Amino acid sequence: MAKFNFYPYELSCTRQGTWYFPKNSRRGLFFAYENWWAEYAPFPGINNLSINDFKSELETIDPASLGEMESCISNLPVNDEIKYTLSMATFFAWMKTHPEEFLKKRIKLSELIAGPTSEHLSMAHRAYGSGFGCLKIKINANVPTEADKIKRIRDLVGPNVSLRLDANRGFSLAQAVAFLHSLRKIKIDYFEEPLCNIHELKSLHETSGIPIALDESFLPDMPLERVGEWGAQVLVVKPSRFGSIFDLFKRVKRAKDLGIRVIFSPTFESEFSMCLHALAVVHLGLEADYHGAFYDGIFKTNVFSKPVRSARGWLNIDDVLYGLNQFDVKDLPHAPMAPAIDA
Repeated sequence: MAKFNFYPYELSCTRQGTWYFPKNSRRGLFFAYENWWAEYAPFPGINNLSINDFKSELETIDPASLGEMESCISNLPVNDEIKYTLSMATFFAWMKTHPEEFLKKRIKLSELIAGPTSEHLSMAHRAYGSGFGCLKIKINANVPTEADKIKRIRDLVGPNVSLRLDANRGFSLAQAVAFLHSLRKIKIDYFEEPLCNIHELKSLHETSGIPIALDESFLPDMPLERVGEWGAQVLVVKPSRFGSIFDLFKRVKRAKDLGIRVIFSPTFESEFSMCLHALAVVHLGLEADYHGAFYDGIFKTNVFSKPVRSARGWLNIDDVLYGLNQFDVKDLPHAPMAPAIDA
């Protein structure tokens, strides 16, 4: 029986990164077999398997028996996180033989405004100065304070920067209606996960006219028609939630047929996975929209010897291809394979 090779890593966080990883580092695991490479980097609240449990489950699989067939991975009787990483390994191998699909392309990036609310205005100022054309702003249910913050950000960045709001299901319907009414003169691209009660989303959209986006409320096994039934127009996708990336590709294409906008969003994996997500955006023809497919500034260390960086709110796919093709396990900031590695 053939075996995967495993390479644990640890990325030290910047101050911004500690908002998501309070232990000041981000741990993950690369695995490889021949020309297959992939990464598992669990994110709290999103992924269920610890790194050690993931490794134990993957060790029961013979990589030589998988081939590179999409259907083989989709039909494996394993956890969705295993399907996701195996399919990403296949996508990585396929990408290396089909670079012509991605050459000379680029995607537009949204910048995340999160962390301490007191810093949001300065973060928006830096993002605007760096050329970002879209800001995704985390908000809480303090209606007067948050409404004032959004107005100030809009005044700062002007009318041409797209503003997206994300409340992580923190508002009641009454709070959300009051909040959006106070912003009625400000253009909002969409409001992501505004309500604690998802069955009131349609009422909020009908009252405000603001597009609604689903993220954590939409479970991977739900039919896509549920998006419209709940009154939403946008689906935010974190790829590692949806099992095989090839099954996700089919769902995204179906969503487009239904008129649903699809936005890719990361769970702050390493550059390797974020670069593969950027290629997925191109592969699916979603470049016309802004995506949170890639974030700079979260980690002090990197898995690429030459870090991939965005420029003026854009990510050049040629840089992504170079980074992926130059990837070498020798460049990883290694971590010991021990119980402490669990995320």
